[in-house]
Amino acid sequence: MHKDTKPWKHEAALLLICLTKQMAEDFQSPVLKKVEVWKKVAAEMLAKGYDFGAEACDNKFRQLKHRYKTIVDNKKKTGRGASSWVFFSSMEDLLADDPNVEPLDLNCAFLFNHSVMS
Repeated sequence: MHKDTKPWKHEAALLLICLTKQMAEDFQSPVLKKVEVWKKVAAEMLAKGYDFGAEACDNKFRQLKHRYKTIVDNKKKTGRGASSWVFFSSMEDLLADDPNVEPLDLNCAFLFNHSVMS
């Protein structure tokens, strides 16, 4: 399988985020395989005129999620304000309550490590 390298337009990425949010229950389902849900996402994308396969949709969403997590982690560490990344608010709507994206609480980590070493 080759990696799909077609560029993603802004609107296509927003649609991907929207569809991922709409299908959140499917992604959480213990019955459905994620690859099958990504195929549904890809079919919806195609219906809207964006020809990306399931793997391309999965990869793009992973990139978006990684970027969001990096920004959230950085905000937590530095105390910086709102991000200017164009997809930040859309991703925040989708992932704000996701425990896999919750940034590391550095104070707790420091206290835990400090108490173990004392």
